[in-house]
Amino acid sequence: MAGPSSPAQPPGGSGTIDVKPSDLWSVSGRVAAQQDFLVRGAKTLLEELGKYPDAGGAGTPPVAAAARLFPPGASQPAAQ
Repeated sequence: MAGPSSPAQPPGGSGTIDVKPSDLWSVSGRVAAQQDFLVRGAKTLLEELGKYPDAGGAGTPPVAAAARLFPPGASQPAAQ
């Protein structure tokens, strides 16, 4: 799928942006304030997930469960 041959133009077609520098400064400050919170949250999530290496569907317990549910050569899950 090919993209557009030329970049999209703003509604006015002039290519200018009418944003006050003070508005940009305000928005960038708010983004920066949230970024620290989000980075700390992601770090905490990864640290917690690191405590459970088999919880993501990898490792010995999930493989054993999958082998019981889907025996080799079976087209349907095994009955419980």
